[in-house]
Amino acid sequence: MRRTIFILTILITIIGQLFLATGLQPRIFAGGGGAPAADAEPLFLPPTARPSLTPSVTPTQAATDTPAPTPTQPPGGGPNPTPTPVPPTSTPTPAPPMAVIAQKVVNVRMGPGLIYDVIGVARENERYLIVGQFPPGDWLQIDFHGRKGWVFRQLVTVEGGENRIPPVTDIPPTPTFTPSPSPTSTDTPSPTATPASTKG
Repeated sequence: MRRTIFILTILITIIGQLFLATGLQPRIFAGGGGAPAADAEPLFLPPTARPSLTPSVTPTQAATDTPAPTPTQPPGGGPNPTPTPVPPTSTPTPAPPMAVIAQKVVNVRMGPGLIYDVIGVARENERYLIVGQFPPGDWLQIDFHGRKGWVFRQLVTVEGGENRIPPVTDIPPTPTFTPSPSPTSTDTPSPTATPASTKG
């Protein structure tokens, strides 16, 4: 009897391993008849699937750069741009006319003429500022060491624009000459002859 139970145990074990290998679900019915019991529970359960340890990664949508909105120009062209002011260009100031002495020695006179007195002497290559001219331009008025003097036009060289020399209106008065009195002749009386004495 024990041998029979041992053999049955081995057979049941072998059959159970076969069902486990093939995935079938054997059922053992209670009772000795052929009809299955309604509340019979299976002796062997199929292996359950083990959950995977690797987490599933849900793909996320890559972040995209949101373009900045393009400014739209209002209808009508928008406000008029303010023009940038252009600084005025400075006009260079022309150099004043100068008189360059062209002779060794030139007399500087009080007025435009030989009748005026000499107030100084200008020497060759000296430069003097021209103040004005006496029409028709034969004489030039210069700044002679802080005072006004006159030089003859043909004895100097004009530099810096002769056409910009203004005429002079305040001409010094012409000097007047007082004639010196001429000596008058006086008659010198001749000596009177004394009469000779007579002896009587």
